[in-house]
Amino acid sequence: MDRVVRRKQLLELIGVSSTTQWRMERAGQFPARVRIGKGLVGWHLVEVEKWLEDRERVLRGAPEGGPVPKASGSIVGSQLGVDSTLPLALGQNTRLDPGGSDE
Repeated sequence: MDRVVRRKQLLELIGVSSTTQWRMERAGQFPARVRIGKGLVGWHLVEVEKWLEDRERVLRGAPEGGPVPKASGSIVGSQLGVDSTLPLALGQNTRLDPGGSDE
């Protein structure tokens, strides 16, 4: 059975601000929310996990469909009330500055 995570859990899993997540969702770069009740929304955990895997592949330069190199750590979903283990999106020594060095 697919689990649905609420915003607080989602943001802890993906490591971005709510505004950034909203912008990515609006641009079609993040899984769409699902309505789970009046005024309540969530995201399918399997879709979020797939998004994290795809993002990891891009950031690490793995070929499409190829294996994703191991991350230096992991987020344990059960710590957040989610029944899954998710890899970290970035390794500890990874920089996002495209013009900088990794020193």
